Amino acid sequence: VIFRASQVGQDGRSASLTAPNGPAQEEIISRAIREARMTPPESTCWECHGTGTSLGDPIEIGAVRKVQVRMSRSEPLMMSTNKSNIGHLEGGAAMAAMVKCVLEVMHSQCFASLHVRQLNPHLEHSLFDAFFETERSAFSHDQGHSQISSFGFGGTNGHVIFWGRNVGGVEDPRAQIMKRLEGMSVPEIRPIGSNPADWDSDLPDPDVRAGDRYAISLSPDDPIDEPIKWVKVSGVADDGSNGEFYSITGNFNFWQQDKMM
Repeated sequence: VIFRASQVGQDGRSASLTAPNGPAQEEIISRAIREARMTPPESTCWECHGTGTSLGDPIEIGAVRKVQVRMSRSEPLMMSTNKSNIGHLEGGAAMAAMVKCVLEVMHSQCFASLHVRQLNPHLEHSLFDAFFETERSAFSHDQGHSQISSFGFGGTNGHVIFWGRNVGGVEDPRAQIMKRLEGMSVPEIRPIGSNPADWDSDLPDPDVRAGDRYAISLSPDDPIDEPIKWVKVSGVADDGSNGEFYSITGNFNFWQQDKMM
């Protein structure tokens, strides 16, 4: 892990003692990025100050947006905050964030903000390529930057940038799925009456035809030996390929099934 940059500044004049100053936050972030000799699209994971306030959070995200929109990104910026996990540690909040970010770059993963039920409607995260983590997500590469914003009660602003490489290897999603499938039970058949045609089953339909497609749904909440359930997928256009694929869902808004060849 490399400590690439750190900058500290002051809000100066603002609406009140505790009111944040967006341009001052934007300036401190920009200075840290310049010190690290990187560009905004190289930001991988962002640890927000994120106290959950109706005024402070939109101002903070607005400052991040103004920095990030200067250049186009090839992938979304992953954003989270540890305050929904462990609370606000006051003077120790930034240290907790630094520990989290060091672990993130060591494992090439962005850790989730827990207990998120509804986002502040005034956040500007939809105006640039970013999303808030509610599940642990892997970086797209085995290395990346994790950045921390921390703002003091009296207007002191700080920003820190870490870079690191994965020390444990990148998890292969397909291998993880296959490992889970190996532990699941065989599909169940539930006899209902004396006519086998009326029996309920987790197997493909008896009248399955060439070209029909079926999916297996996996959930981390299911028991490890949950029976495999084959569900017919309707409305999928046939592209003429016979390759393997699986569908993934996550914490992006409006995710659809993605075909992974």
